[in-house]
Amino acid sequence: MIFNVSHGAITSYIKKYKSLDKKAHKKATRTKHQEKIEDYRHEAEIKNLKHEIANLYLENVLLKKALELSQQTKKEDSSVITSKSLEQSQTDAE
Repeated sequence: MIFNVSHGAITSYIKKYKSLDKKAHKKATRTKHQEKIEDYRHEAEIKNLKHEIANLYLENVLLKKALELSQQTKKEDSSVITSKSLEQSQTDAE
């Protein structure tokens, strides 16, 4: 016996230490695996969000063009001179 600790107690402590070390290694491995899964999920979510942003951008461009066309058509329709009034003014001028 060294330091009043029996050989059996030392062996018991060594076994406990080794089992704790294995458990810690398992936990660390599981944590690394979970981190990889989480990273993969985040990358997939980022990809989906970028795709959604692209779709919203294209929709925004389309709506701006539709609004511009609508405003242009409205301006043409609200013109004082229409084909009917143009014909009348030409006959009056003759």
